[in-house]
Amino acid sequence: MASVKKEKKPVKPIVRVIAIALWIVIALLVAIIVFGKDAEEDTKKGKSEVSKQEYTVTQQRYDKAGTFYITAKADVKDDTQVKALVKQVAAEHKGKQKGEVESMFVHIFNAEDVNQGVFKIAYTNKGKAQTGLDETGKWTKQ
Repeated sequence: MASVKKEKKPVKPIVRVIAIALWIVIALLVAIIVFGKDAEEDTKKGKSEVSKQEYTVTQQRYDKAGTFYITAKADVKDDTQVKALVKQVAAEHKGKQKGEVESMFVHIFNAEDVNQGVFKIAYTNKGKAQTGLDETGKWTKQ
């Protein structure tokens, strides 16, 4: 038996164009995935480094009822910086207490010892009773 070779049909030009376009799209997607994550991580790192503020804790007290009181002093100039500092102080100190923190009061002073406010948050229903707040998880200026 003799083998018969089949002739290859020529590929149409439109098929070649579509194939090349698909390869380009795939290459671009891979590049975006690989390099996009690095840029996103750098952006996140930059934001977290910028938003961290230096502060000094001047007083702190945790009572058996689960209320945590903390006073901090920092070089804050406006309400945005004060609110960011409150969240930072709370995040860094809440988990260091021996019991569950039901509520928290954060008192902020600026570098000139001017009172910037007392902020409170309730984490649980018991914390709502301790703070007099109607909802949990939301910072309120007293």
